[in-house]
Amino acid sequence: MTNNQPMKRILVYGDSLPWGLVPGSTTFERFPSDIRWPKQLQNLLGSNYEVIEECLCARTIDSDDLRPGFEGRNGMSYITPCLDSHDPIDIVIVSLGLNEIKSIFEWTPKQVSEKMKKLIEVIKNRKPNFHQTTPRIILLTQPEVREGTGFWGDLWVGSGPKSIELAKEYRKLSTELNIELCDIFNVVKTGKDGVHLDESAHRQTATEVAKLFDQ
Repeated sequence: MTNNQPMKRILVYGDSLPWGLVPGSTTFERFPSDIRWPKQLQNLLGSNYEVIEECLCARTIDSDDLRPGFEGRNGMSYITPCLDSHDPIDIVIVSLGLNEIKSIFEWTPKQVSEKMKKLIEVIKNRKPNFHQTTPRIILLTQPEVREGTGFWGDLWVGSGPKSIELAKEYRKLSTELNIELCDIFNVVKTGKDGVHLDESAHRQTATEVAKLFDQ
């Protein structure tokens, strides 16, 4: 770390994509940390930054997943204690929303974007331990879901077109809220299961996010 330059702390708040679920794994096999994009981002940014992974498979923005074994996936219910537990935080990178377009929910991309708006407003307004500053917020677009791979049955039916529209909604939302957007939609492709990121996509995501930081 450069002398007299305080380390900046980055919180990655996300779902199974930054968590590193191996595409096609139905037993929740996870890439090792050096493959996952948050760790690769850490390596790209260097010792002036500390990247904190707060990611969880099937995490939503604010929808309750009622399937057995998927309790506690509501991102809105956890964001406040998460921010407080990792305080101080300089930057929050939000990578959520893809799970909301699963077939088990009936949300439109516009509704998902409205949910994201509420989550971001919570992040903006939360000042742990009486701090008066709010973190820099970076919103990631989500990759396009490729249906018909056969890995997930009906879970992602109809999500392909929704994922395209969701990227458009996130672009509009970032402008509306005056926050930064890392638009990976046209850069990063999903792996063989049509949803999750392979090793190459993790590397590409880290590279795209790192472009938003002064090295």
